Amino acid sequence: MAVKDYYYLLSRDRLDQIFNRATPYRWMQYSNAKHAIMMLSQTDGPPMSAFLKSKLYINDRNPNKLSIHDTSRLKVGRHSFHNRLKCLRSVNFDWRNTNPEALRVNLKGTFFKLFR
Repeated sequence: MAVKDYYYLLSRDRLDQIFNRATPYRWMQYSNAKHAIMMLSQTDGPPMSAFLKSKLYINDRNPNKLSIHDTSRLKVGRHSFHNRLKCLRSVNFDWRNTNPEALRVNLKGTFFKLFR
């Protein structure tokens, strides 16, 4: 109704572009990266945080880049949380010393590209 498309002629992709809506895939990347960074920054977090810290790889030349390798063998294994974290490779800001509000803004700028 906002674009006066009463006969549903516009596709969902076109509506996403008009209204700058996040696609489900982009939202999944944002939420997984946010939860992973929050777990990695806690000292005494849940048991999953210790598992993520053991799988984490940080290059010495660029310490802001995170990398967690996908260890799944089957398609079913790719749906577990620690195997969905390929999106952390696109994080390029200092994620270690940020408050939750700055983390939210930086991650939205990274994944949605509309706040830049």
